[in-house]
Amino acid sequence: MIGYTLRRAGMTLLVLLAVSVLVFLMSHLTPGDPATIMLGENASRADVLRLRHELGLDRPLPVQYGRYLVNVLRGDLGRSIRSGRPVAGEIWERFPPTLQLTLAATAVAALLSGCGTGNEHETWPLPNRDLAGTRAASGSSIRCMAARMTSPKLCGGILVAMPTAIPDVPFTNRFGN
Repeated sequence: MIGYTLRRAGMTLLVLLAVSVLVFLMSHLTPGDPATIMLGENASRADVLRLRHELGLDRPLPVQYGRYLVNVLRGDLGRSIRSGRPVAGEIWERFPPTLQLTLAATAVAALLSGCGTGNEHETWPLPNRDLAGTRAASGSSIRCMAARMTSPKLCGGILVAMPTAIPDVPFTNRFGN
């Protein structure tokens, strides 16, 4: 059991490392220069180069990734380009309404679809078989997934019954319509 747990923990660390590499590379593949975006299009070339040096964007990618990884492990997610505030603070500020919406959407999905109620196991004709695999193969889990994906939009947008991550934005702008 300890060996299994250690293998799973090791695999989890490898997945987290792979995800961090992908996030880092994707952030460098996005169009536009962060220094130019922060200073504006009318900024002088010298100002852009100075900010790129301050941000460490003039260093090689492996050095930038190492710095990124160390900062993330310390809990420093950097500063927002839009507001200039720490990103971790902005995430934490939006966490309570997001959690509230997630819990409400999960409850609605469970009520609408019967997911997670345990009744599938009691009525399943072959109780000795792998329930999760059989449900997934039969399409029963697609109904649960669809309900869980649509419930946040239903709760937060159409009904305006639950707060969303941006509670002060009018309904017409929440989903880009």
